[in-house]
Amino acid sequence: MFDKIVKWAREDIDKICHYLVCTLISLLITLTLGLIFGITLWISALVGIIIGVVIGIIKEKYDSKHGGIFDLEDLLADIAGSASGALIGTIFILLT
Repeated sequence: MFDKIVKWAREDIDKICHYLVCTLISLLITLTLGLIFGITLWISALVGIIIGVVIGIIKEKYDSKHGGIFDLEDLLADIAGSASGALIGTIFILLT
């Protein structure tokens, strides 16, 4: 089982990076807006998701204009990461 996970991670490391970067971006935005600026929880989470997804779209547009392709799978990883980051941030804010 572990070998299958390692094989998958090696083949799709780009998707994992997209997921993790957008998770971090969305988490930081959600926490900053919610804890430092005191913005309501659902708005903080929504803005975190939107910013993460927009950065993912910008990255894919950049790739498509510089010899790559606009990869929808990368964008799906960005969306999932952004939602995860906002969820983690929301849970953290609720627990503090």
